[in-house]
Amino acid sequence: MSTEFSGGLSANRTLLSGFPEPLSATAIARHLRTGKLEVESVATTGSTNADLMTRAREHAFRIPVLRVAGTQTGGRGRLGRRWIDGGASLLFSLGLSWRKHAASTPEVTLACGVAAAEVLHAQGVHVGIKWPNDLLLDGRKLAGILCEMTEDPAGGRSLIIGMGMNLILPAGLREEIDQPVAELAERVRPDRLLAERAWWLARFADAMLAAARKFERAVEDPP
Repeated sequence: MSTEFSGGLSANRTLLSGFPEPLSATAIARHLRTGKLEVESVATTGSTNADLMTRAREHAFRIPVLRVAGTQTGGRGRLGRRWIDGGASLLFSLGLSWRKHAASTPEVTLACGVAAAEVLHAQGVHVGIKWPNDLLLDGRKLAGILCEMTEDPAGGRSLIIGMGMNLILPAGLREEIDQPVAELAERVRPDRLLAERAWWLARFADAMLAAARKFERAVEDPP
């Protein structure tokens, strides 16, 4: 069942005093169920999506890559909207080879959103989905998903799936964001979230990669 946690903003600020500490690739890989997946973790980058898009434009991915960041300085959402990073977040992107056309991007975004929502539901956190890329907790944005497709010079296609999820938000950050926002700490104890970040991230990555592959196999491109 879902549990409300009202530990107070002061408790959250104390927990965040030493954050962000980058997650190690080894810690994340330990929790992954997916077999062939290259894991990278960096303390800071502009955008994990942009990092993988740059590589994909040179050569399509031979095996999927999971790139994780502690913070992002240039994160963005759909239609180029800025993703404001702060507090404790899950920030990652998956890069994988792709056979579909760019027109399918909104649909695969929704498939990945459903997969992420199912991970949360399994932990008693019930969220809604706003077409095509937002996860909402009580009508407020908890996470955003951004899918992008690109081609290399040889015509090989890649799909990049990025997600940013709010774990714990400082009060000041809420004032910078131009929409109602939520944090996972409203349903899961903040100390547990920080201790289990690698586990949560691996669950989302596994589920979203599986959803993208299932979509790729099942959905035909339009003629």
